[in-house]
Amino acid sequence: MMFYKETEFQDTSIGKIPSDWQIIAIQKVCDLIRGTEPGSKSYNTKGRGYRFIRVSDLSKQILEPVFTNENERRLIFCNREDVLLALDGVPGVVNRGFEGAISSGIRILKPKTSNIIKDFLFQILQHGIVERVIANHTTGTTIKHASRAIDFIKIPVPIFTEQEKIAHILSVIDDTIVKTDKVIARTERLKKGLMQHLLTKGIGHKEYKDTLVGKTPKTWQTVKLGEVLNDIKYGTSVKATSNGQGFPVLGIPNVLGGKIDKSSLRYVDLPESERRNLMLEDGDILLVRTNANPDYIGRCALFENKRGTWLYASYLIRIRPDKQKVLPAYLVKFLQSERARRQFLSIARTSAGNYNINSQGIRAVAVCMPSLPEQQKIAEILSTIDNKLELERNEKVRLERVKRGLMDLLLTGKVRVKGD
Repeated sequence: MMFYKETEFQDTSIGKIPSDWQIIAIQKVCDLIRGTEPGSKSYNTKGRGYRFIRVSDLSKQILEPVFTNENERRLIFCNREDVLLALDGVPGVVNRGFEGAISSGIRILKPKTSNIIKDFLFQILQHGIVERVIANHTTGTTIKHASRAIDFIKIPVPIFTEQEKIAHILSVIDDTIVKTDKVIARTERLKKGLMQHLLTKGIGHKEYKDTLVGKTPKTWQTVKLGEVLNDIKYGTSVKATSNGQGFPVLGIPNVLGGKIDKSSLRYVDLPESERRNLMLEDGDILLVRTNANPDYIGRCALFENKRGTWLYASYLIRIRPDKQKVLPAYLVKFLQSERARRQFLSIARTSAGNYNINSQGIRAVAVCMPSLPEQQKIAEILSTIDNKLELERNEKVRLERVKRGLMDLLLTGKVRVKGD
């Protein structure tokens, strides 16, 4: 294929597009078929009935598929080639590849003329031209709705052959992103399996014993977390800002991914006397102690940084391991394990709509303790998997950035594609 830069544009209601392209209202080129809502009483997760596709499936928020036993005549079905657009819940999400009955928050977009092909439609619906219209016509706070946006969506449409070429180029990147997703999923499953094995059976053990947290190797100890800590402390409650003034302060969003995320930072300006006891050190572990979502309670990450002053917010709690007794890299992996997660949930208490764990409860969490050399080996194995995951996730981010750039060029005609 050959590419060239377009020089002749026309001004339209959606911006500049090539002079030989058209602007067409989505309703003129597509039938929009709305799904139904049979009701949650007809749902099941046992694989009986019809696969039921919800907005959360389109946005990849649901892991377990749901089925409905509603009468077939009351359902609207999609196939894997159909382009699906969410207009409720998470308006603007576009996806395909599903087969089953769709919910009322979803529309199937079926081209009704030869002027547009499905693959091109799938790509243009993900562009900012459409996203902005949907955002401008979204209402609601708890549950968002954007059904009215359909009346206002207009898309740029090149000739059929150019649509094919544009769609093909972008689909190649989509396929690569899907392959990367699969690698990430496989690596996450491998990590989960390794954590389960290494943190319960260790390395090379043949004899086991029963403990408070289940079977462990006979040579391991089981201690209370407080016994292997030098310090445990709540964070600052001083209001943070995003103006870059003061010192970076880590909050809940910075620790939810299992590692410290230093993007989207906020800052506080504290005098030395107040920040001295709140400064993070290399090897500290931050835990979420308060949140409305119980799944967040106890989520933790290891702080690894030897430069600058870093602080943390009050909904987090800092634990400082005694490195003569436990390696921070091992301890954080144990605290992220199912054995630790169950304990955090069991000690959580509710107040004013939030779940809370306090320092006393955290100190009482039972920890499995191999020897320091075995801790080191376990931490190194799991760190290798984490590094692979990070590389793959970074590659996915790079591919998505490349695709966004190409979409902006190809779907607006700034760059044209010609020939084979």
